[in-house]
Amino acid sequence: MKISKGQRVTLSGILIVISFILKRTTVDPMIANIFMIGAAVISGLPIMKNALSALRYKIVGIDALVSLAVVGAMFLGEYWEAAAVTFLFMLGDYLESKTLEKTRSSIKSLLDLASDVSRVIRDGVEVQVSLEEVVKGDIVIVKPGEKISVDGTVI
Repeated sequence: MKISKGQRVTLSGILIVISFILKRTTVDPMIANIFMIGAAVISGLPIMKNALSALRYKIVGIDALVSLAVVGAMFLGEYWEAAAVTFLFMLGDYLESKTLEKTRSSIKSLLDLASDVSRVIRDGVEVQVSLEEVVKGDIVIVKPGEKISVDGTVI
């Protein structure tokens, strides 16, 4: 079963909240730590996979640095730090991908608004031509309600 970025961030966040609640109760602190470790593992696996893939090509990027920080935190028993680093990194990655998705969608909708043809005057006659056939110096006619198909000077 493949877990999406959003699901991974949500699950990791829930585990962190549960861990905080358990730490405030009389429950054994190790149980709360297990939830933090779970959160770190859930968010950290994709980061570590990306880091290992990049290291194969001798690229040390942010994924490798985050992975190193998480392994160090786990080794030192600082499970909260490991969970926080992986959660925040995954949250940032998720938000970035959502922003890019929205930007691409907006650009696509803008491109869909563009006209495919232009109405120009050639040899004194109004003709429709493809955008590639419009040359500098052509007079383009835009009738009411039509989209402006090319850049130019309005006369």
